[in-house]
Parts: sequence; C-alpha cells; structure tokens
Amino acid sequence: MSEQLATALAAHLTASGSLTASWHEHYTAVPRHHFIPDVAWVVSDGAGAEYAIDRHQDAPGWLQAVYSDASIVTQLDAGTGDLRTGKGTPTSSCSAPGIVFPMLQALDLLDGHKVLEIGTGSGWTAALLSARLGSQCVTSVEVDEAVAARAAEAIAQAGYGPRLIVADGADGWPDSSSTATARPSAASSAPHRS
Repeated sequence: MSEQLATALAAHLTASGSLTASWHEHYTAVPRHHFIPDVAWVVSDGAGAEYAIDRHQDAPGWLQAVYSDASIVTQLDAGTGDLRTGKGTPTSSCSAPGIVFPMLQALDLLDGHKVLEIGTGSGWTAALLSARLGSQCVTSVEVDEAVAARAAEAIAQAGYGPRLIVADGADGWPDSSSTATARPSAASSAPHRS
C-alpha cells in the first residue's frame, strides 16, 4: 500500500511542478514513512482540517496521511505537548513534500557540493540530500537531543549516514565547509536558543 500511495503522491507533486525529474529518483529512494512517528499531528497546507494520526489505531489512515502533501508535526512544546490532541506549539515536523522539493531544487546542487542543513527535524530532508549527494556531503544540525536521536535512527534505517550534530544552528556550523545551506523548516518558536 505504501508504494501505491508514494506513487500517487509523486504523480501529484510532478503535476504541480514541485517534484522535478532530478529529484524523483531520490524521492523514491527515501520513503517518507520511515521518518514519521507512530503518533503525529497532520497540518494541511491548504484549507483542510488538522488531525491526529496513530499507526496502531489506524495504520491505513496513518500511511495515507504520510503520503499526502501535508506537513506532519512530530513534536509539540519540546516534547511535552500531546500529539494526539495537537495542543501545543509545534517544535519539530516533517515538512510537506510540496515545500521540501522546490526548496531542494532551488539549491541547484551539483555532484560534490556539500550542504549544511539547519534543523534536522524528522531527518527526511537530510536523507534526501544524502541520497542526492552522498552522506559524506551532508551535515545536519538539530538543537533538540530527542529529535536528533529519532532522526538519526530513521536516517540510519533508511540506509544513510550524514554527519548529525546536536547544537544550536542559528549561526550555522563553523566546521561544515558547505556549498549551500538548507533551512527546510522552522518552528514557530526557538525553545533552545543559547
């Protein structure tokens, strides 16, 4: 079922111009469902309602939400919020594919480029960048230790190993020597600014 839903989302993203041929193979190589927790909060970028998803209570509904063009909040209030109710301030998410791929395309990446990603979040973007450039060319900085740990696990499960750093990336990372910097998502507040 995930393959059918991923294919349908790819067709939608391609038709809208969000997913170009240069990123299609990487989209296919990095299944989004590896990066979404069992319980999360879906935020439609259109006029749709926000709602909770729970893989254990409704696996088909969870998978359908994962392969929709929606942002999925993976943490509220630095981990103290309740994803089942959506009450709290989003502090980590997996951005909507219709936002992620145009941002990645805008980087105009070439083989050998190195990328510094600020805000690892779910890890999906770091894995996509790793699929495109090779893990050795990707550094991702995440301020929240718990978010970073979940992302590292998901990225490894997907078969990638970019350099992951737990730190405040507001000022970049001095040891990255990157060609491009990606800031794929932003929380509505910065709870750990030092």
